Formats: sequence, C-alpha cells, structure tokens
Amino acid sequence: MSDVHGRPSVHLILLACVWLLAASFVAGQPALPEIDEEIDYEAARCNPLLRQALGTFSAYSAGEGVGIPSEKFYETWVDKQVDHFVKKTHDKLTDLKASVQNALSASSELGVPGPERRDQAVVAFRQALLKAEAQSKDLRNSLSLVLIGLDSKDKFELKMSAGAEAKGFKLEIESLSEQTANAERSIRDYFFKPTHVTSVADLQEATILDYLKRVERIARAIRDEL
Repeated sequence: MSDVHGRPSVHLILLACVWLLAASFVAGQPALPEIDEEIDYEAARCNPLLRQALGTFSAYSAGEGVGIPSEKFYETWVDKQVDHFVKKTHDKLTDLKASVQNALSASSELGVPGPERRDQAVVAFRQALLKAEAQSKDLRNSLSLVLIGLDSKDKFELKMSAGAEAKGFKLEIESLSEQTANAERSIRDYFFKPTHVTSVADLQEATILDYLKRVERIARAIRDEL
C-alpha cells in the first residue's frame, strides 16, 4: 500500500518495523535442542547451580575456542552451555546403562557347559565390566565439575558373596544394577527433569556421585574375581 506519490504508507512501515523487531527477538533466543522425552531443557536451564557453574567455566563448551561473551549475549550463551552439558550427561549415562546391561547378559552365560563357551562369556563379561567402570568414573568426574562442594559421606560396604563366581556373580550384578538405577534416578531428577530448584546442600542425601562411585567399585571388584 502506498500514497498518491508512490511512497510506502505509514501502516506498511509500522508493519515492517514490528516484523523486524520480532525477528530480532527470536534470533536472540537460543533454540531448544530437538525434543527429547527424557530431558526437560527448559527446566534444566532454570537450575541455578548449573547456570553458575557453567557460566564461568565449562568443560563441555558448546563452542571451541569461544570465550565468555559480553553481558548482552551472556544469558543466551549460558543456556547453550546448559543444553550441551545436559545432553552430554544423558549420552554418558546411556552408555553406562548399556554396559551394565551387557554385563548382566554376559553373566548369565558364565554357567554354560563347555570351556570354550565359558571363556567367551568371561571375556565378554570382563569387557562389559571394564567399560562400566570407566564410564561410571568418567560420568562422576564430569558431574563433580558442577556439583562443587558435594562431600562424600558414603558408608557403602562392598562385600563379595561366598561362592560368587560359581553363582555367576548373581548378587553382585543385582547390586551393580541397583546402584546404576539409583544414579540414573538421581541424575534424572536433578539434571534432566528437575521438579524444583535445589542446591548442593539438598543433595547430601541423594549422593549422585556416591552412586556412581559404587558402580565403579562393584564393577572393579567383580573383575578382580575373574
């Protein structure tokens, strides 16, 4: 629409201005990652502990060689750091769960007849345990970067049951699976789908890092018996 002189009307100019303002606003907001039913990214971004820890230093920097931006873009940058950290944590936890499941499957083959089949089962079992041990340690170290001040008060006693190997390490594998599930639940409730704002002090009983340490210890103890 234009006036008699062929110039754009005031209404058209205002409409263009509104469109440009809206576009600039959207461009300034970091898009949420692809929808993941297991992760609530919006809630994770509101976690003050994550924002504080990842707002000054991030071992999971979403951009290589990118320093902390100016104040104007700081909050958007922190959002991206949180998204990246949560996604990486989810991937690490998924790998750990897969290794524990592989260890469970391999343990069921330890009692099969025939030395060759048993040797194959032992190799698969040992490899799965080794992976679970390393992955649990890696995930624990990663989370310790943001769970600063979370002191370990774990009194978990690890004891191998009598005749564990002959029984296919049944009780030990059950304990390994249980501690992995405990770690998963704690990580999910705090990082993936937090239901309330919390602090490190609130985690003293949840012991996210302790659960992961238990997984590491159990996996190593079983390997030592093979």
